[in-house]
Amino acid sequence: SCNKGYISSCGVRISWGKIFAISIVCLSVMVLAPRLWAADAAGKAEIAFSEGLLSYNSQNYDAAVKAFSRATSLNPKNAEAQHFLGMSQFQRGNYAEAVKAFDTAITLKGDVAESYFYRGLSAYRLGQKDKASADFKKSHVMASPGPIKDLSQSFMRNIDAGEEIAQT
Repeated sequence: SCNKGYISSCGVRISWGKIFAISIVCLSVMVLAPRLWAADAAGKAEIAFSEGLLSYNSQNYDAAVKAFSRATSLNPKNAEAQHFLGMSQFQRGNYAEAVKAFDTAITLKGDVAESYFYRGLSAYRLGQKDKASADFKKSHVMASPGPIKDLSQSFMRNIDAGEEIAQT
C-alpha cells in the first residue's frame, strides 16, 4: 500500500527515494555492464595481438596463428591482427587460410600494400596467377619505394612472361 511517500509490503516500508536510487543503480549496471565487458574484450584482444607479434617475431608461427586468431575473434575489426594472421598462415604454408585473412584485412583497411602483396603471393602459390598478378599490381601502385614495390613489379613481369616467380 502507498501512503505519504512510502511503499509498504509484507511489513517492510521503503521510501520512494530509495526505490528511485535502487532503480538508478540497476539501470546503470544494465547500461554499463556491456561497456565494461567490451573494454575487457578490447584489452584481451590487445594482449592476444601482442602475444601474436612476439610469437611471429620469434618465428613460432603456430603460436602466432593461435594468438592472432584469438585477437581477431575478440576484435574482428582489427585489420592489423587480420594482416598478421595472414602473414602467420603464409609462413606456415597455409595459403588458402592466408588469403582469407588478407581478404578480411583488405576489406577493413584497403590501403595496405603489404596485404595485397602477400595475398598475391599466397594466390600465386595456390595457382591463381591472374588474382596474384592483380594483387601485385595494386601493391605496386600503393607501395612506397622499397622491396614490396620492387618485388611486386618483378613478380607481375614474371607472371606476364609466363615465368615462375622466386620463392620468398
